[in-house]
Amino acid sequence: MKVRLFLFLLIFLNHFGYGQIVVNEIMASNSTTIKDNTGAFSDWIEIYNIGNSTVDLNNYFLSDNPEKLDKYQLKSGSGSLQIGPKGFLLIWCSGFPSRGENHVSFSLSSESETIILSNPELKIVNQVDFKNQRKDISFGRTIDAGTELRYFREASPNKTNKGIATYLGALSPPIFSQKGGFYDNSINLTISHEDPSVRLIYTEDGSIPDAQNLNGKAYNYKNQYAEFPGQSNGPLLTGNYRSKLFQKAIEVKSKKDIPNKISRISSTWHFSPYYFPNFPIPKATVIRAVATKSGYLNSEIVTETYFLDKNQSKNPEFDVISLNIQEDHLFSFEKGVYNAGKLFEEYRIKNPSSIADFCTPGNFANEGDLFEKPVNFELFRSEKQAINQNISFKIHGACS
Repeated sequence: MKVRLFLFLLIFLNHFGYGQIVVNEIMASNSTTIKDNTGAFSDWIEIYNIGNSTVDLNNYFLSDNPEKLDKYQLKSGSGSLQIGPKGFLLIWCSGFPSRGENHVSFSLSSESETIILSNPELKIVNQVDFKNQRKDISFGRTIDAGTELRYFREASPNKTNKGIATYLGALSPPIFSQKGGFYDNSINLTISHEDPSVRLIYTEDGSIPDAQNLNGKAYNYKNQYAEFPGQSNGPLLTGNYRSKLFQKAIEVKSKKDIPNKISRISSTWHFSPYYFPNFPIPKATVIRAVATKSGYLNSEIVTETYFLDKNQSKNPEFDVISLNIQEDHLFSFEKGVYNAGKLFEEYRIKNPSSIADFCTPGNFANEGDLFEKPVNFELFRSEKQAINQNISFKIHGACS
């Protein structure tokens, strides 16, 4: 009798799919990996069917809140939520259920979160906890439906995880001896890490610290464009940025005597940019650092901004915001998002008799996820750092 009852329960559970589906892989910061059905790069959850029969997720629940298992109930009228034997299904965490039956009403946090899949009776079927997600790096089971969870070197949405190379772990962020802020005098800054075997890579030019860029990288930009018919475009100029290996304390000091650089790069289609400052502007010192180690996922980048210029107010009566972005992301002739660039020159070729005006196309007209760039945001209030956060940046607007 007990054997028959046990077999009946197995058949019952298999028929309804309970216990045979798992959250197999997730991506909480999808930037370029895979597009959803609307063309957007939404966060995603991959569900895997372990069993030998089809499972229909209609009326199942997904949640990122253990206190609210019924946060979103999946609804299907077309069979789009069915998963075949040993099959996969992507659930898009876009925050817009109107985009389709496999979209849910919430997105995923890249810092830490819990994903809970429950059956129609709100019994938890599977749960995955994760922390510290990185852009375009997925996290999941090293073997489909297995118990070991790791970061993948290459995401595999809707495909098996078997054989995909993984990272041994994710490194914690570097530790700075001094936080960003306003200082009376120069400081000696040290960077450390809890693991003495890591390499600490840093930059002083606002660029993203990269162990592959210790010799420096160059990019092209222009400061003159054919604003009026008959004018010629100016020459390609060269900018550069470089990462360094941290070996000794960094002297952070005032930059008031350093010539203007970024403020003298064109961001418009003018032949003679009228807005270039002809006086030394105040400059902050930005230090960015990352920890690296063979076999491990790089740490999050830590960014701190230091204000030491005597021309700046020591006690600002207003909040100060510091945005740190790698300069070629803004000004590269080919791919910069804050300049006229290649897109304007292509427009000029097709429209040789037009005069550039307010709405003339340029690189700055490029919108959408493909032109989203990583930025660090800092807010200083009453001299103290109130917010320090890695965010994303992209152009949005009409012609302004």
